[in-house]
Amino acid sequence: MPVTIISRSISYVSAGLCALILATAAAGAADTKKEKPEAKAWEVPSHIQLAPFMVPIDYHLQSATVVTFFLEATDRKDVGRICAYVPRIRDAIFQVLSRKPIPVKNRKLVLRNVPEQLLGPINEAFDRPMLDNIYVAAGAVRMGGGSISRLPFARINGCQTIRKKQDELRLDTEGPTQTYSLVE
Repeated sequence: MPVTIISRSISYVSAGLCALILATAAAGAADTKKEKPEAKAWEVPSHIQLAPFMVPIDYHLQSATVVTFFLEATDRKDVGRICAYVPRIRDAIFQVLSRKPIPVKNRKLVLRNVPEQLLGPINEAFDRPMLDNIYVAAGAVRMGGGSISRLPFARINGCQTIRKKQDELRLDTEGPTQTYSLVE
């Protein structure tokens, strides 16, 4: 009996000490507030997400599926020009994948060789090479939180968002334009 009472007492005391230590650590952490870093000025991303679209696949039960492409620009300054070439990019993708569709193995898309297959023809659509890499994701990918935010192209935008931000920045720097009407 005495051994049981002593062992229970020791466990209660150790649990109380642990709770005390954790409470002091939490209070200390609450006192030292982390300063939030200032928001960086918006800059043009180096990656562009194309709108998802149907591409041919090599599968006996289905002939096409939805895929999302992410383009990595060689220079951030070229992002606007790349957005202007989106119809040519989509055409180049479709031409290449029409000749050699994306393979399917065990009911999953095999996307391993697709970027290498597409990079040359897409760069040929421009007057000079503007892309370093292409990332391909099965399905319609919507950027946000979770595991997608850990991908190398996590901080990206579509062309519409990029154009909208660039227009907003231009208006902020130039100031609002005033229009006058001549009324007599």
